[in-house]
Amino acid sequence: MSLKIRGLELGGSLPKICVPITGKNRLEILELAKKIKDENVEIIEWRSDYYEDILDCDKVISLLKELRVILDNTVIIFTLRTMDEGGNINIDNKYYERLNLRVAESSLVDIIDIECLRKDQSFKLLIEGIKHRKVKVIGSSHNYDFTPSIETIEENLMKINSFGVDILKIATMSNSEEDSLNMLLANKNISDKLSNKAIISICMGSYGMSTRLLASAISFAHIGEKSAPGQLSVLDLRKILK
Repeated sequence: MSLKIRGLELGGSLPKICVPITGKNRLEILELAKKIKDENVEIIEWRSDYYEDILDCDKVISLLKELRVILDNTVIIFTLRTMDEGGNINIDNKYYERLNLRVAESSLVDIIDIECLRKDQSFKLLIEGIKHRKVKVIGSSHNYDFTPSIETIEENLMKINSFGVDILKIATMSNSEEDSLNMLLANKNISDKLSNKAIISICMGSYGMSTRLLASAISFAHIGEKSAPGQLSVLDLRKILK
């Protein structure tokens, strides 16, 4: 399925390249945004969990305004990744909900990543609130330890889909070539069932490169610091995708 955001089509034959911003302070984040913008990257993800003032909603929105000016019409994903899912911060659910809704209300981003399979919380109402504000939602799940069976991957993707999200994302650690093959097969099976949804299914680590190229509507690459194991540089990923 193809999903269009700011004229960018997700879900075509090749993944779109997304570069995360993982700066810790305002100046570092803005400088990274300028560097990434100069590379003409299609999507930028702000990993806000690295930001030193993430617990101040007003500062987050203010910085987003500056990012939007720099990035102009580039698609922006807002991600507040919690430590339970491999992120950089422990945060309570109420603030997680409040900040993501504030970001949606600002209309400064195009997509918000929401962790759908957290054991302690269901964010279905949050996702509905974000979509009501005309912002797309990535429903995500991350496992930095291992890749489960094909059946479990498929089950988790279907659970994510049940939240009514626009894009499904699952990322697991690959410890063997078989893990990556299982991810590719699960992606194929779910893509056949959910032909109306864009899917990102990634195996992290050195064995996972094939999934970044063949099983994802979006492939994450880095300029500078990696935000996940196995990420390629923008330059290397572009060479491979040509």
